[in-house]
Amino acid sequence: MRCKQAYIGLAVAAAFALTACEDVRVEKYPNGNTRFETTYVKDKKEGLEKEYYQDGTLKRETTYKNDRREGLTKEYYEDGSVQSEIPYVDGYIEGDVVRYYKNGKVASKAPFKQNKQIAFGEYFDESGEPATSGSYKDPRDGYAYE
Repeated sequence: MRCKQAYIGLAVAAAFALTACEDVRVEKYPNGNTRFETTYVKDKKEGLEKEYYQDGTLKRETTYKNDRREGLTKEYYEDGSVQSEIPYVDGYIEGDVVRYYKNGKVASKAPFKQNKQIAFGEYFDESGEPATSGSYKDPRDGYAYE
């Protein structure tokens, strides 16, 4: 009887170990190049996900925690330069979203909270000089933005 219980215990432990495995899933373009590489744990996104352009260059890097985006997501132009940086906390955009020109200069910067822009962003021309300035009062919510 003790032997039978030991076998059942081992079977349950093996089944649990197999379901808790980490695996990297890869999706391909029709040309054979990788489109996505995503790490899963217990069938949920966990860790780094990479997205690629059809030619194989990196398009986006996102980190997941328990199937939600967490940390800084970086998007890239096809030439490899950074296009944007988007901070996530528990699946929501939280903090300053920064977009860049291909020359590396900041194009815009805007604060977000729970996926909503909470203030008027800053915009810059391709040389890095401010493109807009001033203040604005939104008639929908009554908030003043600078």
